[in-house]
Amino acid sequence: MEKRVITFMDNRLLAILLAALLLLAIGGAYFLLQSGTAPVQPLSEKELKQKFDLAVEKAAQMKGKNCEISEAERLLRETRNAFVQGDLSSATAILMQAEEAIRNANCPGVPPVQPPANQTNQTWNGSIKTNSNSIAKYSKFEISLKSPKQYSNPFDSEIVTAEAHFTSPSGKEETAIGFWYQDYSKEEKLEQTRRGDAVRRQVYTLLGEPVWMFRYAPVETGEYNYYITINEGGSASTYRHPQSGSLKFSATSSNSKGYIEVSKKDFSYFSYSNGETFLPVGHGPEMDSEKLQSMAEHKMNIVQAEFTSGFKDGLAGEKLGQYGLENAFVFDGLLEQAEDSGIYAQMVLVGWPEFADNKEAMEGNAQWDANPYNKKNGGMLDYPTQFFSNEQAKKYFKGRVRYMAARWGYSEAVFCWQLWGEFDMLSFASTEQAKEYYFEEDILAWHNEMGEYLQSIDKRHMVSTAEANGPYEALWQLPSMDYMTIHDYNHPIDWNLLQKLQLYQELGIAKPILIQEYGPEPLLGNQNLNDEANRAAYHNPLWQTTLMKASGAPMKWTWYGDEREATMDMDEDYKILSEFFAGSDFANKGIEALAPIDLTPKQNIAPITTQKKDGSTRTLREGGTISPVKVYSIGNQNSAYAWVHDLRYNEYEVNSGYQATTMQNVKFKLSGMDSGAYSVEFWNTYTGEKTTSSANAVSGSLEISVPSFSKDIAVKAVKQS
Repeated sequence: MEKRVITFMDNRLLAILLAALLLLAIGGAYFLLQSGTAPVQPLSEKELKQKFDLAVEKAAQMKGKNCEISEAERLLRETRNAFVQGDLSSATAILMQAEEAIRNANCPGVPPVQPPANQTNQTWNGSIKTNSNSIAKYSKFEISLKSPKQYSNPFDSEIVTAEAHFTSPSGKEETAIGFWYQDYSKEEKLEQTRRGDAVRRQVYTLLGEPVWMFRYAPVETGEYNYYITINEGGSASTYRHPQSGSLKFSATSSNSKGYIEVSKKDFSYFSYSNGETFLPVGHGPEMDSEKLQSMAEHKMNIVQAEFTSGFKDGLAGEKLGQYGLENAFVFDGLLEQAEDSGIYAQMVLVGWPEFADNKEAMEGNAQWDANPYNKKNGGMLDYPTQFFSNEQAKKYFKGRVRYMAARWGYSEAVFCWQLWGEFDMLSFASTEQAKEYYFEEDILAWHNEMGEYLQSIDKRHMVSTAEANGPYEALWQLPSMDYMTIHDYNHPIDWNLLQKLQLYQELGIAKPILIQEYGPEPLLGNQNLNDEANRAAYHNPLWQTTLMKASGAPMKWTWYGDEREATMDMDEDYKILSEFFAGSDFANKGIEALAPIDLTPKQNIAPITTQKKDGSTRTLREGGTISPVKVYSIGNQNSAYAWVHDLRYNEYEVNSGYQATTMQNVKFKLSGMDSGAYSVEFWNTYTGEKTTSSANAVSGSLEISVPSFSKDIAVKAVKQS
C-alpha cells in the first residue's frame, strides 16, 4: 500500500513538473490570454516600449477627463514590471489587457465599449445612406453608416478601423478608409463688430449624430460591388455590412479628365489621367471661397490649401489625435467649389512657423508655444526639431494625414499632398538648443517614410514637399517625392528666380519643377520697391520661367496688404498667360528649350559674340551696345512660344528710375523648324490684346519680325496644316 502511494505521488509530481516545463517552454514564445484560447506573439522590445508609452499617454488623457482607469493603471504597472524583468511575453499579454481596460474605462457621459468575445462577421441595424447609386466616372460616391457602437476616440485606428471594400467592373479591388463625420447646417448671419460695423458671418450648427463616412471615386465605367467592415483594435470583433454578399452601384461615363500626375511622356510636365497636359496656372496665398471664384473667372487652375496657420487648419482639434469636424466640414465645401471650378489644391500639411521657437529672430512667426506637439501643451516634444525623429510624433502625424486622405483622397481637385512648407527654415528659425536636434538625415528619412506612407493609402495623388534654400538633391531623388518645388524671395526676384530654376534643372532629376512661391519679400530688403518695380518683379517671372520649361507658371505669394495687391491686378496677368498657352499640350509634343538668335539691328562694328549657359547669345560691338532685348523660347519642330523682353525693364532698374521705351525693329530667328508657312500671334501681356501675322520657315530657319512694343511681348508661331 505504501509503495502504491509513493508511486501515485511520483506520477503526480512528474505530471506537475512536465506541465511546468511545458508552460515555461511555451512562455518563451507565447503567453496565453486569460481566456486560455488565444496565444499572443510577444512584441519586440522596441515595439513593446512604443505601445506602452502610447497606452500610458492615453490613460493620462482619460484620467484628465475623470474616467475610472484604476484597473488600467494597475495593469500598466504590471506591464512595466514584466518588461523590466525581461519577460516580453508576459509584458505583451498584460499590455493588451491594459489597452482593453483603457478602451472600456467608465467615462462620464461615454458608455464603455464592450466588444463581444470571440465573435466575427457581426452585422448591425444601422441605416446606410448613399448620395446616389449612379455615379459619373471620377465623381464622389459617398456612403454614410451609423456606427454600431460609441468609441472613446473614433479617429484612432488602433481603437477602431472602418473600411469600404470595392470591386471594380474589371475585377480590381480597392479599399476606401472610413472617417468620423459630423454634419452641419450653414447659415449666414449679420453680426456687429466692436466698432459697430455689420459683417456677414457663416454660422454652423450641429445636424444629427456623427456617423462613419466613406468616399470613393470610380475610375472605370460599369457596375461596382462593395461591402463595409468595422474592426475593433485589440479584439477579434469584425462588423460587416451586409453580413454576406455585397451592395452595388454603377459608374457612368463623364467628361472629366481625371487626376493630376507626372506626364508619362515628358517628365518636365504634369498631365491628367487621360494623358492631356495639365499646365499649372495660379497663385497663393491660401484658399477661400472668394479667391476660388476670382481664380475661376481668370482661368487659373491651381491654388495652395494651407493646413498650417494657427492650428485652425481644417482639421486640428484641441489635442493631438482629435480633429475639428466643423473645420473639416467647411473645407469639404471649399473642395467641392474647387472641383466645380476646375481648380486643383496643393494640400500643404505643415508650415515652418508652427515649429519655429526663435521668437527674437522670427518676430511674430514663431508659433511653437501654441503647437500641440509641444510637451507644454500635452505633446511629447521638448524641442520642435525632434518632430522628425520622435516615433510618437510620427504616429500622430500619420493619423492626421490618414484622416485627410480618407476624407478628401477621392477628389480630383486634390493636386498633391505637400508634406512641408519650407522645412529647412527650421535651421534659421530655431533656438540654439533646438538646433542641436536638427539633422538633415532625420529630415530626409522622415520625408521618405511619410511619402511612402501616403503613397500606400492614396495611390491617386502625388506627394511632394517644399524647401526655402535648396536644392537638396538627395531629397528630390527620393522615389516618394513625385515632383520638385521652388520657393524664392531673393532680391532682385526676376533675376534670381531664373538662376535658381537653372540650378534645379541642372540636377538632371527626371521630375517636374513647380515654382510654388515667389515674390519680393520685404524682410529681404525689398520693402522700398516702388509700385511699378513691384509689379515688374511679379510679372516678368510669369513669362520668363514658363518659357524656360518650368512645369507651369510660377505661383506668386503676396507679402503686402490688400491695398497694394489690388493695385497690381495680377489676376489679369495670369488670365492672359492661361489664354496664351491654352491648347499647347506641351507634355505630348516633345517641347524643348530653344535658342533664338537676336537679329535686332545694331552697329555693325567689330562683333564679339558670347554664348550664355542657356544657349542664347549676346553680341558686343566696339562703339556699339548690347542688344536691348532678350528672347526666351520653347517649342518643337512645328511650333514655338516666345517672350521678348526689354532687358532694362526689370525690378532693379525700374526701381532706380528706368522708364519703359518703345522697342522697334526687333527680329529673332529660330532654327530646326519644319519648312513652310506659319501663323504668328503677338500678345500684349498686360492687356491681352492680340495681333496676327504670318512667316515662312526656309531650310529649317524661321525668322520673325516683332511689331513695336513696350516692356515685353509674347509670340506664338504654329505651322499651318
